[in-house]
Amino acid sequence: MIALDAEAFTLVERKGFERLIKYLAPQYPLPCRTYFSDKIIPQLHETLKTRICKKLTTATYISFCTNIWTCSANNEAIISLTAHFIRNDDMERETYVLSVKHFPDSHAVNIDQILNDIMEEWHISSNQIHLILRDNASNMIVGNSMLGDNIGCVIHTLQLVIHDCIFKNQKFIEILRKCRKIVEHFNHSSLAYSKLSNIQKILKLPNHKLIYDDTTRWNSTFYMLSSLHEQRQAITAYAADRDIPTFTVMQWSIIENVLHVLQPFEEITKILSSDCETIGYVIPAVVILHSYLSKRQRDAGIVMLKEELKKAMEERFFISTGFKDRKCFVLATVLDPRFKTKFLTDENKVKQWIITELLEMNNTVTEDDKNNMQSHDNPLQKQDISETQDDIWKCFDDIINNSKSDNDNNFEDSSSETFNRQSSDRTEKIAIYNAELTKYLTLPLSPRNEDPLIWWKTHILEYPNLKTLVLKYLSAPPSSVHSERLFNTGKLVYSDNRNKLSSKNAEILLFIMKNLLILNFDY
Repeated sequence: MIALDAEAFTLVERKGFERLIKYLAPQYPLPCRTYFSDKIIPQLHETLKTRICKKLTTATYISFCTNIWTCSANNEAIISLTAHFIRNDDMERETYVLSVKHFPDSHAVNIDQILNDIMEEWHISSNQIHLILRDNASNMIVGNSMLGDNIGCVIHTLQLVIHDCIFKNQKFIEILRKCRKIVEHFNHSSLAYSKLSNIQKILKLPNHKLIYDDTTRWNSTFYMLSSLHEQRQAITAYAADRDIPTFTVMQWSIIENVLHVLQPFEEITKILSSDCETIGYVIPAVVILHSYLSKRQRDAGIVMLKEELKKAMEERFFISTGFKDRKCFVLATVLDPRFKTKFLTDENKVKQWIITELLEMNNTVTEDDKNNMQSHDNPLQKQDISETQDDIWKCFDDIINNSKSDNDNNFEDSSSETFNRQSSDRTEKIAIYNAELTKYLTLPLSPRNEDPLIWWKTHILEYPNLKTLVLKYLSAPPSSVHSERLFNTGKLVYSDNRNKLSSKNAEILLFIMKNLLILNFDY
């Protein structure tokens, strides 16, 4: 209960708990709280750490998520690191919390040093590290750049896009202010909520509570707007003879337009937050949203809103971050059997990347090969879709059906120009890699909602060389939500009834709380 349910160590000294234990086990002498804080919890921590460490040593490649959270209870900064990898034997994904540490300030150098120390503590070699996912704060960008390849969280980038285009708009700020006042009115008054509930019954509306948003998450604000829009008639009827903020017809129209435009963003955000998704979904997600925003609309308000979002997405994703040129995104997309090269334009160039990567892994890559990888064209699919169609999955189908056939480019014809043949062994390897890759790309795509690792589990013996790339590039999750969820747990650990908890014990308890559940108590 102390480790899993965020109970204080003083639980064992409370009268109610003492009576419960005495009833269940009359002969058991209940130890004092220091026995648990100084002995049992540290022992459990070490046991779990040993178990996880053994698992990490078997990982060929590991991706990491890191984030920083400031605890409101003590105003201390906390940095987390989670590890993500695919098991070599059965292609199952594994995720573990490696560390939750307090640190004095958030300077980039300190972040870099702390993360390096954590890697050393867990005996993680540089050869195992694939990439690190982080949020887009400047200190995290600089700090992680010292550790090698790192990328920003796509969900956080979408948050910035939506915030810049919508939530910073002065007219919409006023609407959000009214939204929160209305929700507060009902949340703080049981009488008001009861009257609203009666109105809902009369109007035959769903008996749903209004949602108050968390301003750090754009989709939380989306859910607040959605709940208010759903109960528009009930709120209007309630406000007819009561002094609460109300929306004008124009403001209701703006809310409706915003919900309409952001619905696809909400769907994509849920997908990218899934434990079963990989970074291979990022390029398709961005391309789908961009295509959706490019479609014509008759409503002038929606047209303007979509155009602003489209420009912001192009700035954040295509210009500033250059994500479309990152090998970690492109190869993960190709190795996802649901997408392969359908969201990319230059299939030959992508194949060159993969063959060169395989040669590099087998120490047979040349300088010319590396140059071919670096001097590439943009492989991201450019869409010109002008239909009036708002369904993002119709956009998905359009892209899949309109892209070039997998057989349009014959890679074998260009391989002699791309790779210098310096030895028969190297030539043979290129031929093997090319044949394996071509076989994979010519197979039908997997269903859009299928876990990509399910496909690889059943086909992995057919692709022994691509398997190594799968272990590397699909190890990374699409976002850093794992770290954010950890901080939600941290709010329980740093609650008011544990305000005397030491930083060290708090770190240990967070580690135990998450990893015990991940291991299903098998330690």
